[in-house]
Amino acid sequence: MIFLFGSASSLITGCCAPLNILTGNIPRGSNSKYDPDIIVIFDEQPSLDSYTFPGRRSFDMGFTPFPYDFTNEAVEFTFANINYHSDMIVHHFDNGIPWEEALNDSKMGRNILHDLNNRISRTGADKDIYLGVTPLSTYRDQLAGYWGESENMELPDKWKSKSFSDPDIIKAYLNYCRFMIDKFEPKYFAYGIEVNMLGQHDPEAFRDYLVLVENIYNGLKSSYPDLPIFLTIQLETFNNDFEKQKDIIESIIPYTDYIAISSYPFGNFGDPGDIPDDWFSRLYNMAPEKPVAIAETAFLAEDLILEIFNGNTIKGNQDYQIRYLDLLFNQMAGIDCKFITWFVIRDYDQLWLSMEEQGVDEIFKSWRDTGLIDESGNPRLALEYWDKWLSLSE
Repeated sequence: MIFLFGSASSLITGCCAPLNILTGNIPRGSNSKYDPDIIVIFDEQPSLDSYTFPGRRSFDMGFTPFPYDFTNEAVEFTFANINYHSDMIVHHFDNGIPWEEALNDSKMGRNILHDLNNRISRTGADKDIYLGVTPLSTYRDQLAGYWGESENMELPDKWKSKSFSDPDIIKAYLNYCRFMIDKFEPKYFAYGIEVNMLGQHDPEAFRDYLVLVENIYNGLKSSYPDLPIFLTIQLETFNNDFEKQKDIIESIIPYTDYIAISSYPFGNFGDPGDIPDDWFSRLYNMAPEKPVAIAETAFLAEDLILEIFNGNTIKGNQDYQIRYLDLLFNQMAGIDCKFITWFVIRDYDQLWLSMEEQGVDEIFKSWRDTGLIDESGNPRLALEYWDKWLSLSE
């Protein structure tokens, strides 16, 4: 999933936050609050009689803290509910790299430290962390922008001509990854997000990217040998152009511990019953010896209409959403799957209004109605289905 509008980071930290988390280190969970008044649960047990559940689950389950609005209330609500409805919190950074500071291994900006400490302080002390970072731009077609006073800034002049294989890029990105790992102490770490899209957009740049990948992977594995380190793969891009993509995937397999999948199949299949049996397995069977992870996914619970697609409607409803969850969870339960991330816990209708006013690309409306909680704060049936799986012991 790709986002503009300052990315999720500025939304999470652009609101009120205690002054004591601006700089330095902060204990995980020190600002995590359990407020039963804002936790969303079903007042009455809904019927899940048509679904069957195993006795145990083998994977972690988590959400990102992407809020439904640019308010402190939305941030508080989001963290409270993802801490309640998961055993893993996903911190997904898609907002540029502090290239200059990382290259020189110097202190990060005050705003960056504020963001990171705020996230850590709001993450439940008992929750595992999946941390994802990327050197790719928002559209996965070039080098990431600069994270300076704000996010995704234009690159400073000295960085504009550098390729992914430039020694300064390699050194800076390795330093940044180590800094983030030491800061968050994650259970899982992705050092590239939806990386196969670069190979689709720019094969020449992707060849340079493979040099970066080899150096970063080997450098990180030497420092953190027990940490799962991987790249995520955009599944729709892979399946929609398999002949070209299979070579791209084969080139990155040596540098990823997991086959980590990003998939939003509602763009291809409105009805989850139309998803082919091999939609996921076609990818993970390319490296059957490696564990699988669902790095990010979601499915529409309401219709989606995009003017950029001539106003055509992609059908969505609560039945489709829960059926997709059922398909996904049961398939992942049958293989060595490590975790599943549902990207957005609550529909972000309010946020989209602000994004639209800012002139954000309409494509970022696509995930607005994929929450397990609707825009009014009401639970969808898929949330109860999710919680049923969450209650199964690992």
